[in-house]
Amino acid sequence: MASQFDLGRRHRVVFGNGRRGHPRRDWPNEWPPHVGQMIKHRRGSVRKTFTLRILDAVLFELGQLLVTLSMIAYYLRIGLWQAFVMDLALVVFYLIYAFVYNWGYDQAFPLPKEG
Repeated sequence: MASQFDLGRRHRVVFGNGRRGHPRRDWPNEWPPHVGQMIKHRRGSVRKTFTLRILDAVLFELGQLLVTLSMIAYYLRIGLWQAFVMDLALVVFYLIYAFVYNWGYDQAFPLPKEG
């Protein structure tokens, strides 16, 4: 985020290469296993429909936005609205990217047939 908005090297370290436990980096590792378990529990399979893929991508990005928005606003000393607007372009880009990447991955490496 720091490089996209020309915030300087100091901000780049905080938002991109911070210590372990940083929500921006950990969220992508924590989200898929929990969603997969929930889908399997509810549907009996981890296969995703087109609608479920869209819902997964939107909820993933909204969750990440909610987790990090207040930290961004606090650190940059800006309001929540301004932080939201700054982050919105990145959220839209990564929403589309995550959807296409996950769909492509599932097409390239399909799950084995159940039964």
